[in-house]
Amino acid sequence: MLAAAADEVSAAIAKLFGTYGQELQAALTQAAAFHDEFVQALAGAATTYAQAEAANTCAVSNAFNALLAPIENLLAPPPVNGATTPTPSAPLPLARQWRSSWAERLTLSRSPST
Repeated sequence: MLAAAADEVSAAIAKLFGTYGQELQAALTQAAAFHDEFVQALAGAATTYAQAEAANTCAVSNAFNALLAPIENLLAPPPVNGATTPTPSAPLPLARQWRSSWAERLTLSRSPST
């Protein structure tokens, strides 16, 4: 490639491209700073979202447990031989399995079922 000529037109074009290059570098620096701030904001939002999901899952699970407790008490057989802890019948474990499966679907870390 030939060197720029020493005339006025070549000097003006060199100055134009030099100014353009400096402005482009400044714009790219600003874009990179914006990108970094945006990534930090998204990371903070993701953390807040995950915490809110965990709190909501806990609240829903507690509400569901409170709702299911009377049903479990109805389905539990009476104590055998004066024992204070009843022996579980078939419907009770089935209800617990359903509750466990239902609560797992609400968690953030599980992938959606196909």
